Amino acid sequence: MKRLLLLALILMSGLCATRLFAQSTLMATLSHEGNITTYSGANAFSTAMSAAVDGDIITLSPGAFSAANINKAVTIRGAGGACDTWNEEAFNHATIINGNVSLRTSEAVLVEDVYFNSYFYYASDTDNSNSKFVRCRFKIITDSNNSLKLIDAQFINCRINEYVYCHSGSNMNFTNCIVANPYNNQNSYMDFLNCYISDNRSSLDIYNSNFKNSIFYYNNNYYAPYLNSSNNASHNVSIRTRTDFFSNVQPSISNTSVTESFLLDDYQLNDAAKATYLGTDGTEIGIYGGVMPFKATPANPHISGMKVAQKTTESGNLKVEITVKGYE
Repeated sequence: MKRLLLLALILMSGLCATRLFAQSTLMATLSHEGNITTYSGANAFSTAMSAAVDGDIITLSPGAFSAANINKAVTIRGAGGACDTWNEEAFNHATIINGNVSLRTSEAVLVEDVYFNSYFYYASDTDNSNSKFVRCRFKIITDSNNSLKLIDAQFINCRINEYVYCHSGSNMNFTNCIVANPYNNQNSYMDFLNCYISDNRSSLDIYNSNFKNSIFYYNNNYYAPYLNSSNNASHNVSIRTRTDFFSNVQPSISNTSVTESFLLDDYQLNDAAKATYLGTDGTEIGIYGGVMPFKATPANPHISGMKVAQKTTESGNLKVEITVKGYE
């Protein structure tokens, strides 16, 4: 909270310029060894990435930036990944990358609060290890047909809209995420903890993976696949699947299949389900349970609202109201 109050005071001191930037200017800052360089415009992300070296931090304002490949071991922080699509405000303050992006470094990257609205490829010259994505939204995550691997990748409070593919030799870990149509090669594996997983394909190409405290929703009325026997599953609930959805899984512990959904529009469980479906840690299953409940509020504080009086008071003061959002 102190961080947010300090930021608000700083912003008020330069109110006019800040207001103009927040409303009309795309901006990226590059932090290198304590020195900060600022870039503006649709190509600001690309320019910052070109100037960056391993270990630098790139911070992006709300708005839509042109795509650039991530080819250095940097930290990228946006103003919001629009993960909670039921919240209109999330789109108004999202940092959006337009166009295909390739991860082209073998070193770990950290990306927070960014919306990649096209293909996100893992295509480094050598295998990429230990990269982390927090509160990001993706359209599609896949390889680039070059047989390279994404190893120990972590996705936390993320949302994948269309599909994610885990290539041979790769492994991906999803924690409190919303994931559509995951599938993998039989020589790879995925781990799902407190996730919401949806699928609409005629068959489930998921192998050697772990499902725990998660909800699986199948939305194809013409097919009724089941989870492959190479997977592990514990304390999950499947909705609109065949009743033996988990029957081939070994081990299969405390899994349930139901025909009617118990989910609200924002993926919250209704009151009855919250009391009934508990995970291995005793909290509710799904994206709001566990130790990292789903939360799309960005960690990087940003202005979410600003009101300025039309004129000063008799004493010459100008009334200003600024709303700053970010984790406390």
